[in-house]
Amino acid sequence: MTMKRFTVFFALAVIVALIAAPLGITACSHDNWMRNSYRVMVSAAATYNVVMESAADAHRNGDLSDENFSRLKDSAQVYYDAYQKAADVLITVAAETEKGGTPSEALMRLLNERIARVGELVRDLLSMAGRVGLELEEVK
Repeated sequence: MTMKRFTVFFALAVIVALIAAPLGITACSHDNWMRNSYRVMVSAAATYNVVMESAADAHRNGDLSDENFSRLKDSAQVYYDAYQKAADVLITVAAETEKGGTPSEALMRLLNERIARVGELVRDLLSMAGRVGLELEEVK
């Protein structure tokens, strides 16, 4: 599987997961909610890594200009910051659960909002990758 096809495979998987995440997270048991949150975060991280590795390869090969690589990295930084905020809340929820507690509705709502934001930003990152000329092929 080529890197480009690998990128799109993850991109499509994440988009499907992130679209379903808010509905799935709020409509399931606490354990499933945590598991779904974790899966969304793992998928988003994998997509970020593959897109950035593909961009670095394209830049190194001269297929992506310095300016466009910089634009993509700026978009990636916004995503990365949101990802870290969501991860912090997920860690807090997991720690509270491990102690035998039940996270508050406000904390669970905050995590849901942060994960939804990660979903928006990973889609933005993929969109920016296309706008700067990083070639992505559809997986058939």
